[in-house]
Amino acid sequence: MIEHVGRVFSLKRDEIAPASLLFFYLFFTMGVFVMGQAVGDALFLKVFPRQLPYAMIGSAFVARGFSVMLWR
Repeated sequence: MIEHVGRVFSLKRDEIAPASLLFFYLFFTMGVFVMGQAVGDALFLKVFPRQLPYAMIGSAFVARGFSVMLWR
């Protein structure tokens, strides 16, 4: 099974363990990020039930401003 995965992704035998650890680390990190966003939205909705769309639009404008500032 491990050799098959190594052939599919063209990994050498000694690269399989680090690649697997990196995959699971990134998978865990993205999962925590997505869950954190859901929890943050839920907590925000608990305190400010009608302002979530405005907060999301505002954060998009702030992120756009930073990206334009960094692009220059």
